[in-house]
Amino acid sequence: MDIKTEISKRANLFTNLCISQCRKVDMLTDSSIKNPYLRKNIDASKFLIYDGQRKKKIV
Repeated sequence: MDIKTEISKRANLFTNLCISQCRKVDMLTDSSIKNPYLRKNIDASKFLIYDGQRKKKIV
């Protein structure tokens, strides 16, 4: 998969999550979360979704 396709897929996911949740959504990589308090809060509020290939993704 090329980088433009990956960026487009992530942008579409972000937009759809914002619309479906009726609130602002932050998309982070797991390795970018350094603060343990923030990580605990995120872990408590994330939920499971699936990508287009039926692979599980934690959001």
